[in-house]
Amino acid sequence: MKARFNLSAVLLASTALLALGGCASGPGEPPTAALEQAEYAVGTATESKASRYAELQMYHARQELQQAQRLLNQEEPTHADYVKARQLAQKATVDAQLAIAIAEAKQAQKQAQEVQAGLRRLKSRVYGVEEQP
Repeated sequence: MKARFNLSAVLLASTALLALGGCASGPGEPPTAALEQAEYAVGTATESKASRYAELQMYHARQELQQAQRLLNQEEPTHADYVKARQLAQKATVDAQLAIAIAEAKQAQKQAQEVQAGLRRLKSRVYGVEEQP
């Protein structure tokens, strides 16, 4: 059975975690919650094969996540590094969520086209009319 992702639930959970993540680390602390949320969102998007349908958004999400990780992995990250890393992690989360939404929309569109094609074939059989594209 295929795993289906409920976009509304993912977006709601991600937004709640982002809000909590903003509060969980103070201004001088590393944005670990935002980074974890971004890693989760990018992982979820990757598992849902969003990169097949939303390659650009997934590219941005991965790049932003990597940039945030690089900032935090410096020898002595500054307050400005933490702020920038938090922003990048949040952008990565949003881009991953967007990739999931685009992928779901394109999959739904493909399924609708398949249903329409099936209906045309059925009409052709029932009414003896040639199939129209």
